[in-house]
Amino acid sequence: MNDAAPRTSPRITRTIVRVAALTIVVLVARVVIGRFSPSIPLDSRLRTVGLALDTALVCYPIVFVAALVATIALGDRLVRENRNPGLEPTDPRRRVRLARGLAFSLSIVVGLILLEIAAGVVEFRLNRFPELPRFDDERKTVASSHHSNAAREIGLVVLGESSAAGEPYSAWLSLGKIVAWRIEQTAPGVKVRLHDLATGGANLRDMHQKLAHLKRKPDIVIIYSGHNEYQSRYEWSRAAYPIEGLSPIELISSRRALAGLAYRIGLRSPLCRLIYGIKSKTLLDRPPPPASRRGLIDVPPCAPSESDKILVDFRRRLEAITAYCKSIGATPILISPSGNDAGFEPNRSAPHVYHPDEQMSNLIERDYQTARRSEKSKPRDSLDYYMMIRGIQPECAEALFRSARVLRTLGRGDESRRCFIRARDLDGFPLRAISTFQQVYRIISKACDASLIDSQQLFEAMTDDGILDDRLFIDAQHPVLAAHVALAEAVLAAPALRRVIGLETTPPERLDVREVAEHFGVVGRDAWFRVAMRAGLFYEKTAEIRFDPSERRTKAARFLAAARAVAAGTPAESLGIPGLGFPSHVHGSADQ
Repeated sequence: MNDAAPRTSPRITRTIVRVAALTIVVLVARVVIGRFSPSIPLDSRLRTVGLALDTALVCYPIVFVAALVATIALGDRLVRENRNPGLEPTDPRRRVRLARGLAFSLSIVVGLILLEIAAGVVEFRLNRFPELPRFDDERKTVASSHHSNAAREIGLVVLGESSAAGEPYSAWLSLGKIVAWRIEQTAPGVKVRLHDLATGGANLRDMHQKLAHLKRKPDIVIIYSGHNEYQSRYEWSRAAYPIEGLSPIELISSRRALAGLAYRIGLRSPLCRLIYGIKSKTLLDRPPPPASRRGLIDVPPCAPSESDKILVDFRRRLEAITAYCKSIGATPILISPSGNDAGFEPNRSAPHVYHPDEQMSNLIERDYQTARRSEKSKPRDSLDYYMMIRGIQPECAEALFRSARVLRTLGRGDESRRCFIRARDLDGFPLRAISTFQQVYRIISKACDASLIDSQQLFEAMTDDGILDDRLFIDAQHPVLAAHVALAEAVLAAPALRRVIGLETTPPERLDVREVAEHFGVVGRDAWFRVAMRAGLFYEKTAEIRFDPSERRTKAARFLAAARAVAAGTPAESLGIPGLGFPSHVHGSADQ
């Protein structure tokens, strides 16, 4: 009894010393990091965080399996010694060591299981549908006020991302601002209360969450979202190697296939999914490192199951938002987004099944370069080469895109338009809304009896060949000023909106692009300089996420040169770039 205290005291002392030493190390590390981190470039700091998260992803399964095996082995050994103490001399200290080892390994297993549960709870809370306000009392008040002679107030809410926010003209106008201004101008006695929730980089989930913070009942809700469903979730350098169609031998014989298999297994773990998400948020919109140049045949940023989950979530949220608007007496107006089909190349050609070996990849690359060199001098030969590539690799978005351009040169417009759209839809890392999201809008508008403005059809009708390109978009997905005005005009012409503002029997008026620009101040040197700079920086930033950045670099240089010219006093109209200055018509052929 008396010997216990002397033996226990050194252990307590050692424990206190270890804890104190660890605390000092952590504090010193914190001071050092706080002192020197500002001098480290932001990209380097973010890459370091990404590397730490990758290390955690690698170590986590190793630690879990090792701890689980150790728990089983130590537990079995301890049980056998306790059950059969006479088989060999028993050393009490050995049993204590076994018990300690068992407790340590078991605590790791239990701790990691608790982390999985906590990660699952966090994931559920992040993805659950918000509880939206009801406004029952206010609805009665507003309904009764509509029968009085007093000026009516119309609540207008806009949900969406940067296109809905008016980019690249968002410093002056937005879709909601144009609509609100025109309603007040044409509907006597109507005052519009605009609540513009559209935010650059947001996806529909973000907008759904923002809708929960409404304080007053809206009368009209415009929903214009769909470009950011991938780029708001995954960093540009992300790669999920496909494993579909591979045999077990192929899975274990390829480093990339093993990485793809490990990624698929990780997707079954809430903790791993949470780490994937944190890494993506950390590196979001950061250019990939120079050493990670993409290949012509590339890999997607996510697994097919993740893409399916994004689409399902998008559909459920769009349906929920539309139904919510109906339930509170608001009028939903859906705008299906469209993008620059012909003027913005696919970011990745990423098949989901086929894995070409190095020899096949070299063959495809050689045929592609031959086709590129022949596009202007021998377009038919160039088209044959692209068709050969598509025969080997049907999901090669780049070959489809280049084929579409050659077909357009040969005067085969309808075929060209279909190829452009197909190339956009096969983009392995889409920055533009693809056809499946556009189709969701059509399905939900019909199911919920909501007004739909199909911007793909609207913009196709604004051109003489039905192809969406640089005439309508200043970059990948942001419309030029004339296209922004056309969208606002379509919203104002929607019968459901005209019923709300009391103009259902009055034919809608056309909007003049110059009048809109002058009213909101999108005129003069400063405005066109900022628009040109915004477009130039967009192309410069997104150039490195492609295997061939040359065309985007050329566009970036063109816009940046235009910005310098405008700053020096050159009229924006004289530069011949759609979206800069006036006139802002879109007919004719765009420069390729």
